[in-house]
Amino acid sequence: MKIKNIVTVLLVAFILTSCAPAAKVAPTETAIPTSTFTPVPKATITATPIPLIAKEQFINGYIEIIQPSQDLIEKGLETGVIRQEIDVDKLVFDVHDSKNHPNQKTVFGRNPETQEIILATRVNPETGEMIWHVAGLRDLADVLGMRMGTQLYSPNNELFSRADVQKINALVVQEYNHAIIMEAGWCFTEFKEGVFDFTRADEAVDIAIANGMTAEGDDLIYGPPDFDYSYLANLETELRNQGATDEQIKQKFETIVKNHIIQVVTHFKGKLQEYSVLNEWRGKNTGRPDRYSVIFGNDDEFVKMVFETARSTDPNARLFYNDADMNTRGDYGYPYALQKIQMLADLGLIDAVGLQMTDIFVASPPNQNEIIATMQSWKLPLIVTSATFESQNVSGTDLEVQQKQAEVAVQMLDACVKSGVCKDFRFWDGYGDKFSFHGADTKATIFDENMKPKLAYFAIKEYLTQMIASQNSQ
Repeated sequence: MKIKNIVTVLLVAFILTSCAPAAKVAPTETAIPTSTFTPVPKATITATPIPLIAKEQFINGYIEIIQPSQDLIEKGLETGVIRQEIDVDKLVFDVHDSKNHPNQKTVFGRNPETQEIILATRVNPETGEMIWHVAGLRDLADVLGMRMGTQLYSPNNELFSRADVQKINALVVQEYNHAIIMEAGWCFTEFKEGVFDFTRADEAVDIAIANGMTAEGDDLIYGPPDFDYSYLANLETELRNQGATDEQIKQKFETIVKNHIIQVVTHFKGKLQEYSVLNEWRGKNTGRPDRYSVIFGNDDEFVKMVFETARSTDPNARLFYNDADMNTRGDYGYPYALQKIQMLADLGLIDAVGLQMTDIFVASPPNQNEIIATMQSWKLPLIVTSATFESQNVSGTDLEVQQKQAEVAVQMLDACVKSGVCKDFRFWDGYGDKFSFHGADTKATIFDENMKPKLAYFAIKEYLTQMIASQNSQ
């Protein structure tokens, strides 16, 4: 701006001088020197060259992209995700198509000695720019067409302190490409009959969208919490005290359940891609029926109703039945769940089966081949929805316990991949032992109490890295 103003002033002065009347000059013999005007030099702006990665630094593929900064290495070292100090200029790079994001490329930055992927590019969903990040599990999963996730929360979540929620969410958006939105559940959204508050769920969903994540509503119907933490239990008691018949109570609850599903699914249409429609359902013939089963009497009727309502409200949403205790065909929940899922599949009302895997004990893990066979037996896509790896009964040093947990975690992920029906592997409380619903002493997650990655994290990352190498060689 300063240069421009100087130019303007000089030009104006020159123009005014040129327009003034000429002074009379007496002729002389002395030659008048020719007048010369030296133009003001134009300002030149020297652009700082963008530091592009040299083509020879790419071990396969090539894309013109700026050099990542050293501060990312420092950030990764601080969080524990990067284990070795390295100069960013020494990284080697490779380019991959993103199966989760067609027409997008992912560039990995690797340690040339270990071939470990430590940096990765992501496309900003708002600007479309490719931005460097410390590589998370999500980046490898995107290249492979997989979804890896855990819970993501509203900043105003009441389960944790605000400071903890910020730490949790920062880790989740860094590491995972799928968000489990607990705050879309009944006890978070409908505190009073017909009165809905989606504030906290919206906040969590907005974080997921801003970070390019897919998201699920967890859960539309979940028997025990729906009655324990909402108005439903009191409502049932009030109706019975008023002398309502079983049929009248059933009709009332049918209206409430349908309305709840319609309101939630309608509100999140286009924002949530899938729903755990029915979680840990316990029907009357299981020996431990939940209140929904008691009220409705006909289990098939109730299960069909909730899935029909969800399907008709958002035909594009992916709907799944979710349960624990069915890792293998010999587990308690398997026969009952199989019957319900087959019924829903025949009606075209279900898209996937959710297998929790929250009951994997590292000291005595289930047989991998049996897990694979069980996954395939559903005849539907399989989602591992909430894997944990309890390690409290494993003997040995902390390092030995972590090594065993890493081995089992990779076995379970490998079962998912080898089954041919599973591309979704999610963790419950996948951000640290401190927050595990099993208790910190169970050491059930892939991050420790300080939210630093454990050996299981690195083993999973290495497994995904090998999958990418195998994919490229095909």
